Amino acid sequence: MCQSFEGIHFTAWRGEPHDDRPLWEAYDYLGYDTEGDDCPLSFSGSRPAGPPKLWSPIARVGWVHGGCVGIYNTILQPGTPVTIATFDRDDESASGRSILDRRVAGTILGRTDSGANCPDLADAVRDWNTRSDIGYYRLALNDGGSLGPDAFGIAVVGPASAAAAIDLDENGKPDSFSICGTGDSIGYVVWPGEPNAGERLWMEYSSPATMPKGVVNCPQ
Repeated sequence: MCQSFEGIHFTAWRGEPHDDRPLWEAYDYLGYDTEGDDCPLSFSGSRPAGPPKLWSPIARVGWVHGGCVGIYNTILQPGTPVTIATFDRDDESASGRSILDRRVAGTILGRTDSGANCPDLADAVRDWNTRSDIGYYRLALNDGGSLGPDAFGIAVVGPASAAAAIDLDENGKPDSFSICGTGDSIGYVVWPGEPNAGERLWMEYSSPATMPKGVVNCPQ
């Protein structure tokens, strides 16, 4: 058992804790904030449980703007590896770009609520993007480079593979990643195979202060 999110979480595991999906979970709501958060991985419902490869996309995938990622996961620790899908540098401002075909390895530096670290938390757009169930984290690239303040992308919790392929739903096909514009927002999409085809595996929106150049409009 552990405490977090105004309650107590109870979990039964088949073997060692957090080594696999839990056999059973329950949550006892207390009605007030617990002191501290000692639930490193086990949460009921769509919250993370077990190692990252077993997490649902909502807990493992987030949108990237500049050096920050926003994700429905508030327990990522500094040093957590992430794989970032983004544009190739030469294509970031090209007309009609939507497919994020570059993969880079990164690391979570820590939580933030400052626009100085996260462009979409700047004062001008803070109210559009801040939600209590989303964690915002600063990122660093493992090669020492920088995505740049205007870079957009999608981050997946877990190390970058040598083949630069990600298969979240384990259907045997590499996932693809894209972004598109809709009104004043950016839509981020993960596809279980070819981009812009079939059902979406994951989708989220953010509202940047300035829309990036060359991003195609989202289809209806």
